[in-house]
Amino acid sequence: MLQYHSTPWWSSSWSLADLSYFDIDTELSASLATLHIDIKLPRDRGAFAIEDVLDRVASTAACDADDDARMFCGIRNLTIYHLGVALLQIGRWETLDTDDIVQVRKAARKASRLGPRYDALTEKCLYCDFGFGDDLSKPQLQSAVYESVVCELEHMTRLLGSTVEGDNP
Repeated sequence: MLQYHSTPWWSSSWSLADLSYFDIDTELSASLATLHIDIKLPRDRGAFAIEDVLDRVASTAACDADDDARMFCGIRNLTIYHLGVALLQIGRWETLDTDDIVQVRKAARKASRLGPRYDALTEKCLYCDFGFGDDLSKPQLQSAVYESVVCELEHMTRLLGSTVEGDNP
């Protein structure tokens, strides 16, 4: 998300359905190494020139969805909010309608199976509460999201792995 958020490949209203991986091994970690963005390209390859595609992407990015989400729903950053929803779905092992903000916020109030640290970072994403504003093009916010979410998830995964193997964390 951090790498592709400003490209035409990433939609600010993304969901887990936009991600795919190849089931290549019985070990989930090996399959997750193939994680990629699942983009639907037009069937008729002659239908668009690259300029048309870029124009459509630019007009889509400039739509009022972000402003509406910010104004009426208190969502500070739609891309990071959707990261929070994805983490929420993973932590609760259930599908949520990303457009039903009330349902998402009610689900966030419940404890997940992954513990309070996981719940706290999920909530940080839902409310874009990183202390560096809401503009994901700013390196400070990108760094805060990376450290608070990516590094924390990696740390939690290492702890879980060592607990499963019988080591003390």
